[in-house]
Amino acid sequence: MPNWIDEQIQIERFEDMARTAQRDRLAKLALTVSLPRVRFYNPILARLGRWLEVYGYHLQTRYGARPEVAIATDTRGTSSSC
Repeated sequence: MPNWIDEQIQIERFEDMARTAQRDRLAKLALTVSLPRVRFYNPILARLGRWLEVYGYHLQTRYGARPEVAIATDTRGTSSSC
């Protein structure tokens, strides 16, 4: 005949099993989620981009801004004299 202590032990054991099952579910979920892989060169390229931006800004302030260049348009496609 189970007494109070046996019932408490059984309750604790059931709660431990539930926590273990929940932890295993979360671990399995964490393993299935695919995170974007960080390549070793991503931070290097980001730093290079920032450096180029700053260096370009300094060159523009030193030598002046680039002159505006008119874009040559292609009028072959808009001709209606067929």
